Amino acid sequence: MNKIMKALVICSLFAGSASLAFADPITGSLSVSGTDTYSSTGIVFTPSTGIVLGGTGTMAQFLYAPATVESFNFDTSAIGKVILSAVNIFGKTVSFTLTGVPTIVSDTSQFLNIMGTGTFSETGYASTNGTFSLTSTSTGITSFTFDGTAAVTPEPSSLLLLGTGLVGAATMLVRRRRILA
Repeated sequence: MNKIMKALVICSLFAGSASLAFADPITGSLSVSGTDTYSSTGIVFTPSTGIVLGGTGTMAQFLYAPATVESFNFDTSAIGKVILSAVNIFGKTVSFTLTGVPTIVSDTSQFLNIMGTGTFSETGYASTNGTFSLTSTSTGITSFTFDGTAAVTPEPSSLLLLGTGLVGAATMLVRRRRILA
């Protein structure tokens, strides 16, 4: 009976640790609108606030949330900079940190299009690689679109199921060996 209790305790520890592990990736896209001015070297958001106008996947919960959009240069100083963060009504946050130098796709006197890569962080999810696309016009209206892309990662519930099965198999093996001995 004591061994059964130990096995139950071990199973509950697996269950507790699985709920703490956020293996689920961030999915979907987020669209933010704001105002800016730009040059050939960088972009400045004035004010540094925008609003989330679209969201899909795990980021759908940020629809119509206020967003902070940070100014950045189109050089290596941008790497590691958090250029977007938003907080929804439940207090959950999402942010996007640049991991590469933004690439200017087109730059005319009337239109700017930039693309780049970064990492999403969202409350309750594993950090996920993603991309962004920024479109700005000479009138200062900006459209930022962020897309999360993730490698396939096992869910915490799948890990819990695997761990429980392994503990059960080990318990049965120990019990069988004792009976035979």
